[in-house]
Amino acid sequence: MTAGIARILRPGGILSLTFDYGGPGVHLMGKGPVQDPEHLLRSPADVHRHFCSTDVFEVVGNQQFFDNGKTYLAWPDDPAQKYSFGAMFLRKRADR
Repeated sequence: MTAGIARILRPGGILSLTFDYGGPGVHLMGKGPVQDPEHLLRSPADVHRHFCSTDVFEVVGNQQFFDNGKTYLAWPDDPAQKYSFGAMFLRKRADR
């Protein structure tokens, strides 16, 4: 996902991400309802793997995604399932 954005963002440009996090069907856009663990966003490690493991971007602000364990939203298909949301800011490295 970030490779396509990196092509159009100028060096030093900031990418702001907001995303659903921790729900039963939360997955990367474009992947559809794939439940393979590598496509899910349910842990800080998942967030890091999908958004921070590239050499094109650097994290702005807190270097680690923090999961406070709280859920705020009800899943539409099953209101008993709760999920939350996350946000990150990434800067395109000047040498890319």
